[in-house]
Amino acid sequence: MNKQTTKRVITLLLVAVISIGIWFFEQKSTTDVPKVFSSEFTLTVLGLDKADCIILQRGNTVVLIDGGESSDAGDVVGFLLAQKITHIDVMIATHPHSDHIGGLDDILNEESIAVDALLTPDIPEDEIADSVLVRNFNQAVIDSGVQKLSCEPGDVYDINGDIKLTVLGPIGKDHSDLNGWSAVVRADCGDVSVLFTGDTIVAEEERMLQNPQIAALLDCDILKVAHHASTTSSSMNFLKAVSAEIALITARADADDEYLMETVIGRLTELGSKIYDTRHNGRITCTQNDGHLDVNTQKTEK
Repeated sequence: MNKQTTKRVITLLLVAVISIGIWFFEQKSTTDVPKVFSSEFTLTVLGLDKADCIILQRGNTVVLIDGGESSDAGDVVGFLLAQKITHIDVMIATHPHSDHIGGLDDILNEESIAVDALLTPDIPEDEIADSVLVRNFNQAVIDSGVQKLSCEPGDVYDINGDIKLTVLGPIGKDHSDLNGWSAVVRADCGDVSVLFTGDTIVAEEERMLQNPQIAALLDCDILKVAHHASTTSSSMNFLKAVSAEIALITARADADDEYLMETVIGRLTELGSKIYDTRHNGRITCTQNDGHLDVNTQKTEK
């Protein structure tokens, strides 16, 4: 190889190295720049005993996601009234397990609270075991006259221009238990996005990931971690797709839960999510403050 050819090769190599360096710097800079938020909202996760009850507010719009156990009903109704919430635009019942719909009949029957619409999966009757819990819920839905909304993947509901709800799941219709029927709903509050997952299962997560239109909507700022951070949900692939800045877990403060949750918490930690759970933090409130997501807790972990 002559000197001229050698110089040309060295020059090309230098150009390639510089180009790669510039590309890497741009990618890294883009990744490292924190997202700045402008939309006002309030997301409250009630500190119940391993049960889900979440309230999303923006402007005068209120969305309630699940209602805890029947034994939680007094606390849930009391909190709503203490916050002067007397009107719920959409109630989401993710699936008919007691730790999700147990308190919803009391809310529907509460004269001081009006509920406009109910979003819940259309589960075949033979999939739901007959129980007092289910009968009470169904009767309250009938007595209240609440409007039932379709809960199929791709359904979109724009509520007063404040909150947009997009149904992402369930996709499958062949589940062996009710957790697989959980409604998975993305909520957009302006430029803040929240993913509610109920107790969805890994098989449903895979279905969502394999659907291009739905997979594109999984990336969210805040994640309500499915099924109390059990490994029946929250595969690494799914958590990577969501890439949440904040992860919220409803869980009981006992040794069994510590053991069951550590795998999913490890995955979230590896991905850099800030993790909060009701076992240590009690009630959790997320808001936007000075362009950033702000989290306040009822109690501070020692």
